[in-house]
Amino acid sequence: MRDGALWFSEAGGNRVAPHDNGWRGYRVFRSRAPIVSRAPWRSIPTATSGFVETGANALGRIARDGTIVEFIIPTPNASARGVAVTADGDLWFTENFANKIGRMDSHGAMIGEYDIPTSASGARCITAMSDGRLFFTQYNAGQIGELIP
Repeated sequence: MRDGALWFSEAGGNRVAPHDNGWRGYRVFRSRAPIVSRAPWRSIPTATSGFVETGANALGRIARDGTIVEFIIPTPNASARGVAVTADGDLWFTENFANKIGRMDSHGAMIGEYDIPTSASGARCITAMSDGRLFFTQYNAGQIGELIP
């Protein structure tokens, strides 16, 4: 992460936390999401301390002091599952139930949504390659997709 800690989510515990000092002699600082039903999911990109909040239909960003900022996804019940950050700082995320890939700027302004051509693909994970290419998993279809905006 940008602060030198490895951040992780505890979806069942409704927390996100940094893990310091590698795997030996570690310390874990836990933060609670603001509302119990937020459900932080598995994805935390390395550049932003950001995570998806599936239960809140939002992306979240957590500061080292535990402060959480939320960016609401405008498509109702999108079921965000994965998030990636591109070199320009934009947040790209999967919308599992909506069958879309969304894009926000680093301040939470929605830039756009892209329909996935495979019906009910079950988009879960997304990654941004160093060359700018974006790939995402289509769990229900057993495929990998590439987003070409």
